[in-house]
Amino acid sequence: MSTPPDHVIRAKMEKLVAKVDLETMTTKQFISLLSKKMDGADLSKKKKFIKASITEILDAMAEEEEDSASSGEEEEESSEEEEEQKPKKRNSGLTAVKLISDDMAAILGKGKK
Repeated sequence: MSTPPDHVIRAKMEKLVAKVDLETMTTKQFISLLSKKMDGADLSKKKKFIKASITEILDAMAEEEEDSASSGEEEEESSEEEEEQKPKKRNSGLTAVKLISDDMAAILGKGKK
């Protein structure tokens, strides 16, 4: 049987990696199992590609786990940051207490404050 294209091998690998325990399985065993899943295809010429793909798939899985774990933390951090970023209300602008001159206080009919 001829060797399947890389994208087909990669797709099968992504499904298979999620189902097997790679800590107890050797690369040779993984390639053998992958070959069986691909109807006995000869994957001996694709050993380097398969090894590299396993690494890429595991790295991607690890990043997804980190992202999902850190997204919860980021949401907590972002809500804290939002609270910190909200300006504290101060008496400024039109609400600030201003001192006025005696003449202006007389005109307005108000005290100096």
